[in-house]
Amino acid sequence: MISACLAGENCKYNGGNNFDEKLMGLLNGHDVIAVCPEVLGGLPVPRAPGEICSGVVKNPNGTSVDAQYRHGAEKALEIARNEKVSFAILQPRSPSCGVGRVYDGTFSRNLVDGNGVFASKLIENGITAVNADRIEEIEKLLNSKVVFLDIDGTIVDYANVFPESAKEAIRIAHDNGHRIYLCTGRSKAERCEEIIEACNADGIICANGSYVESDGKVLCHKTIPSETTWAVIDYLHEHGMEFYEESNEQSYASENFLAQAGEKFASYMGREYTSQTDPKELIGTFFPKMVYDSNVYRDDIYKISYVMNSWDDFYAIKEAFPMLQHGSWGGTNKVPSFGDVVVAGVSKATGVEIILNSLGRDSSDAVAFGDSDPDLPMLRYCGFSVAMGNASKNVKETADYITGDVNSDGLYKAFSFLKLI
Repeated sequence: MISACLAGENCKYNGGNNFDEKLMGLLNGHDVIAVCPEVLGGLPVPRAPGEICSGVVKNPNGTSVDAQYRHGAEKALEIARNEKVSFAILQPRSPSCGVGRVYDGTFSRNLVDGNGVFASKLIENGITAVNADRIEEIEKLLNSKVVFLDIDGTIVDYANVFPESAKEAIRIAHDNGHRIYLCTGRSKAERCEEIIEACNADGIICANGSYVESDGKVLCHKTIPSETTWAVIDYLHEHGMEFYEESNEQSYASENFLAQAGEKFASYMGREYTSQTDPKELIGTFFPKMVYDSNVYRDDIYKISYVMNSWDDFYAIKEAFPMLQHGSWGGTNKVPSFGDVVVAGVSKATGVEIILNSLGRDSSDAVAFGDSDPDLPMLRYCGFSVAMGNASKNVKETADYITGDVNSDGLYKAFSFLKLI
């Protein structure tokens, strides 16, 4: 989206325009929507100029035209939402469109810190707004990608170690204008907040698409219906199978989870499990907020993971609960040690689609990185896909590019190959 005057439309207060040939050259080949909030608000062309004075838009004789400016800003915002605009390029200093600096209300061409009425609306609604004279920033936005990163086996190894080269690659890519999203089977309670902070990520997809967050806003949060959760718990109890439930705030373990799961987690992490191993400390590597000896009949659960003793366990649960979506995961040995259930119809791909729609971006703008089979829907959905060197056979066969292992600077090498850094 751009201010219509920049595209050559004669909608300025004096009847002219601010046609920007260089800008329009940059935008050649891109879908562009031109709007003039002031005209949308019912103001004529030409008209008296307006400036913001003590939060109110007035013309030089002191008459308020604030209602027209705000009505036009709302109509322009509605267009931006309906068209799923990814960002807006706006006329600098304008009481409608200025970003960061606007005229001070004295009509003496003095500038003060602040945003125009329409620019403020865009920013409040999570749409990036940039002044038309910020060419370098605009070029970054036009060339930016939306990067979706699996966590385990992709940006951290299965012992939860985050290589410094991966941190550096993500930081530089973010500084270069690319948006970074984590896309994981973990719940937010599984140390995701610290990884989000370390990556300066723009958002996260959790529980394989059950929870989606972007720019601090929750876009999707699908919990398993409580009666279904309880039925699954009853089934697992009846069959002597240990499990843990996942919500955004905490994870909740079954009564004998530590006894059954310690060795499975050691295998997942590629560690030796001996009589000296403390299973609670081991599991705490991923689940510092795991609650033991708690009521597991809850109504805020979006994923249940259970210890698999064989594939028979997986297929039996799948048959018993056809209304749920079933998955499995295993870690370094690629042999599933755990099964899981979430609500039907979600996947990493559905989470990616929700975020891209919210940003006004297309799958061709998206790059996905993964290593295990739960990543396959995301890898197939995005315009370009990268498999880690430690990825499964299925992932490597699906991906457009195969990089090095997570612990061999694989992420950094792929970011360099894709010119994200």
